[in-house]
Amino acid sequence: MKIIGKVYKVDDLISGQSDNGNDWEKQTVIVQTMGEGQKLLAVDFMGMRKTAVTKQLKEGQLVEISAAVESREYNAVVQGEMQME
Repeated sequence: MKIIGKVYKVDDLISGQSDNGNDWEKQTVIVQTMGEGQKLLAVDFMGMRKTAVTKQLKEGQLVEISAAVESREYNAVVQGEMQME
């Protein structure tokens, strides 16, 4: 899915270490779509290469993001997420 819009907000960087001892980073960027019926979409950027991009983004900046949209069911609750490809 291709998203074109303006950066509304860049959330704080979250980092940690996996059970295997590997470091990881995640950052969420909120994008406001353009045109009629503007919507706010949250896109997760996982991995140090992808968060390197988010660290350069500024609020109001025009962006084009290619994202994968996914939903899954866990304990009878459907959860969705959108991650940068």
